[in-house]
Formats: sequence, structure tokens, C-alpha cells
Amino acid sequence: IRFLYVRKTFKSSWKGFLELNFSTYARIDGIIQGKKIYINDPNTTVGMMPSSFLFQQASQIGMAPRDLITFIIKNSWKKKF
Repeated sequence: IRFLYVRKTFKSSWKGFLELNFSTYARIDGIIQGKKIYINDPNTTVGMMPSSFLFQQASQIGMAPRDLITFIIKNSWKKKF
């Protein structure tokens, strides 16, 4: 994937994140067809299976699943109150 598409995908996802009033985290899926980017599945509750991509990403920075869940809850709480 060209850098241009990665950048455009990020911008489209970020715009959707803000417009949908997401506050802590989300997974926003999309498809690139030709030169167009289609965002088709914004989710505020991503898969919580031990093998999920979210936990794999967290492990890359040394976070255990329980640490990641705690981080999400604490940050959500701060946003709400």
C-alpha cells in the first residue's frame, strides 16, 4: 500500500472517530478500491479474545491484556467524569 493511501485512510478514520463522538478508542475498518477509501465498520468494542489484534499490538509495547483493559477503562472514565 502506498504511503498516500495510508495517510488518507488515517485521515478518513480520524474524521469518522471525531464525527461519531468516540472518545477513547475504536477500530474503524475500511476498504480501498481504486483511489477511493470507504469506511464501513466503526467499532467501539473490538474483539476481546486473547488472540485479537488489539492484544497483539499491546503486547508489542509490553502490555498484558489485563493492563490494556485497565488502561481503556481508566481513560474512558476520565473522559466521562
